[in-house]
Amino acid sequence: MNNEAKKSGRPASPKEIKTRKRDSNGLFPSVTYEFLPNGSIDWRAMISPEHIVLSKEAFLRKDPPIQIDQLDEEALEKLKKKAKEYETVILLAGFKELADLRGFTSVKKEIINATNEYACVKVSIDFIANYETGGLPVTYEEVADAHLSNTNNFSQKYLVTIAANRAFSRAVRNFLKIHSPCQDEIALEDTHEASQKDSSSMVASPGAALERKMKEFSLTLEDIKDGFKDSPFASNEKAAGIDTWNSVKSIPQALIPLILTQLPSWRNK
Repeated sequence: MNNEAKKSGRPASPKEIKTRKRDSNGLFPSVTYEFLPNGSIDWRAMISPEHIVLSKEAFLRKDPPIQIDQLDEEALEKLKKKAKEYETVILLAGFKELADLRGFTSVKKEIINATNEYACVKVSIDFIANYETGGLPVTYEEVADAHLSNTNNFSQKYLVTIAANRAFSRAVRNFLKIHSPCQDEIALEDTHEASQKDSSSMVASPGAALERKMKEFSLTLEDIKDGFKDSPFASNEKAAGIDTWNSVKSIPQALIPLILTQLPSWRNK
């Protein structure tokens, strides 16, 4: 449905629906695409500006720090125009809009782990074929987690939803080679707020979830190391030094959501 039909509240006409048909390249003829020098689409450039916001953390790290919350609208717009890609984050709505533009047939969500303190979700997206994929459909998946240390008080009530949103946006942005993270992927608290937390609220972590699952499946640290070496994630750059893992705490936290997806198969080895 186009903007005209949306405004009127009526169903889209056959003529309007026709404009949503894709050509032989998998693209919409009515859309003006931005392209990279290699001929692929610059998908980040296709995100609506209203879905791109400045990263508070990036500007706080500047010398001197910039408090973007204290800037007026005019100053924010000027800063946004000059901001580099790593100084911005993208709203979830931007990735949803982008996924629709790229085209997909289904989104599958699998809860890997879920407690009151930790959630891990895998999202698989079945993207339609286009010229960038040689005319073939592609399924792309990502894993993300949410726990008490990387969410704020409000989102801690919806850890599974936050993890699913993060996995979805991560799948879209990595598949389309976008470097700016989704706002939902960023910890939703500033450093000061986090430092004020009672230490008991920081107990939940990916490591704690892994230890619980290892106990449940009767797996040792050596089982984890052996299983990971044989997994498709072994080439992950964060897995360097796997032989030096001497406890769950020494495993890079970014790898733990990936390990959690594999535990059910490793317990049968």
